[in-house]
Amino acid sequence: MLENVDHILNKLIDLIKQAFSLREQPDLICSQSRISSEAMLREIYKREFGNIPAKIAFQSLLEGIRKRNVIPHEVLLLFETVNRFGNMTVHPDDNLTARTIQEAQIVESNLAGICNWFFNSYLKLDLNQDMFHQPSDAPSSNANLNYEEMLRSALSDSKLELDEYENLLQAREDLGINDEQAVLIEQNVCNELLNKKVVGIIDVLSNSDLNAFKKLDKIRDDRPEWVTKALEQIALSDNEILKGYLNYFFEEIPITDKVVYDSMYSIMGCWQGWYFQYTAKTYYDLMFLVKDENDFIGISIEPINPTWNDKGYEDSYLLAWIEGSLLDDILFSYRKTMILENTWSVDYEGVIIDDGQIFEGEWRVKSLNGSFNAMRSKSLLPIRIFDTLGKLPIIPSTYLNGRHDLTSSWFIQVTGKSSISGIMHVIERKKQLFANVLLSEGDILGISYCEGQYDEMAKATIRQINTIKGQQINFTITFTIDWNHSVLNGTIKDDVHRMRVFKAFKL
Repeated sequence: MLENVDHILNKLIDLIKQAFSLREQPDLICSQSRISSEAMLREIYKREFGNIPAKIAFQSLLEGIRKRNVIPHEVLLLFETVNRFGNMTVHPDDNLTARTIQEAQIVESNLAGICNWFFNSYLKLDLNQDMFHQPSDAPSSNANLNYEEMLRSALSDSKLELDEYENLLQAREDLGINDEQAVLIEQNVCNELLNKKVVGIIDVLSNSDLNAFKKLDKIRDDRPEWVTKALEQIALSDNEILKGYLNYFFEEIPITDKVVYDSMYSIMGCWQGWYFQYTAKTYYDLMFLVKDENDFIGISIEPINPTWNDKGYEDSYLLAWIEGSLLDDILFSYRKTMILENTWSVDYEGVIIDDGQIFEGEWRVKSLNGSFNAMRSKSLLPIRIFDTLGKLPIIPSTYLNGRHDLTSSWFIQVTGKSSISGIMHVIERKKQLFANVLLSEGDILGISYCEGQYDEMAKATIRQINTIKGQQINFTITFTIDWNHSVLNGTIKDDVHRMRVFKAFKL
């Protein structure tokens, strides 16, 4: 055993070696490899989040860790493949189909890739990769088999989305598959699964825009106990206006009648959109806050286009500050000003449609103009730039959830003699904080506009500047930030209550 590996990791290595020893028994290696992969996921989860929720499943573990952005996309695919074959083995079909030698080789190859990443890249233990070697008689086509399995997994829903396409392009490179080999595999798989003759996988690339990341727009499963209890109480209450607003974020909150909200309620929070400029299709994130019944502010986050390198930008993201106005129930306009030394501005006009879930419009900068749209989202989604002519990512998908930045929507609870819950939308700009706090006040959902700042690296204060809906009570919220678990803990003081407990959970 390795002296620099703790007891749990030693047991994990033994578990993995047992899986590799079963290579001549396809069913057993598939099930044991799934167990070994889940054990590694649990170890990652403990290191990233702390305590593991009871009875959390393999896929939920993977989804929770995925949002942490610690596992490369190509390794996520390896985990998903092992999980898929493991599930097929543990839950047999009506014909009791057994796993084949070819499937066992795919699983073994994927498990080896997972192990080498987990121990050498993630834990940085610098283990000898021969510990997770391939069998000497394994066919040289293992890379092709892996690529074929990844392709089958991506096409399991009969369509190929942009993020899946990016992962396949990366897999080609990682597996050392040349273009000619890749095309032959793609043609065979597409003909078999889709009954479609293609030149290459690009022929089935989905044209979906706003829904490209919709599948990632989920609330985390690793909720603190106080969040679960608060949601259970809200679900049983008769506060329809709060339930109607929270139902968008938490599907378990039931609603009987649809509540109609003013446009300011719709525009607050996170959005993901895209815009065209020449052949570059940029996916970006927005966060909006309302300052009063007509005016709003916001921030835009998008990738830095590499064609701008001559301008000397060092940041990974292009940030822009937004100031705009709601013109009526559905129309709005805003100016987006880049947060750069040599800056420029872009003007936008749009219309909110689909019950406040979508907006569309036009942008203008100097002599250039074009269209844009955006989809309301629960949290910040990945950003990217895609070349629609060359069908290649200019900037691959970049996940924002790992940033130490408060910009997000948060589920909040204020507790004194009784507890009230709501939502807080926050924008962070150069350590200055701006927020909307939404709390139930009888038969209305109150909205406050707040501003604040960091007091220390993991401590901040925000103060109520004005009330847009509800009662002005001049509250001050001071909280500490637990970056590992994405929760806030602190107190709230105001003109009515001497002090109450404040908690928040990042959505």
